[in-house]
Amino acid sequence: MNQGPDIPISAPGGVLAVLADNVIYLVWLPLLLASRNFADRFNLWAKVPADRLAIMDAASAEVIDRERLPEMRDYIYLAAIASAANIGAAASAPIVAAFHRASLVPVSILMALIGYALGNYLAPIAAHLARMAVGQPA
Repeated sequence: MNQGPDIPISAPGGVLAVLADNVIYLVWLPLLLASRNFADRFNLWAKVPADRLAIMDAASAEVIDRERLPEMRDYIYLAAIASAANIGAAASAPIVAAFHRASLVPVSILMALIGYALGNYLAPIAAHLARMAVGQPA
């Protein structure tokens, strides 16, 4: 069975890829989600007026209550959820979805499951295309 090119585990690129993946998943995602707990202290530090926060909360409640066609920010939410689904799959996608909007949690689970299903078949194709791009034999 062909294992592909012999790339040592200690190659700088491989080590950096593993390190970046771990930093993003184990450090950045929890930090991003935990930052919501510090919003009140941050608002005090930034001297955000309380009436402005009340106006923002009222506007947010109005947007959530009315039914409308998707807008650009909705696609940004989906991009954030898709990114989490790519990094942490079904484990982190619902967390990020609930952070943005609770109604997107079922969509995030579906996106993660589709990623599982398609990734099993598209990953070898992507690897083959990457080998072709750098000129290595298949």
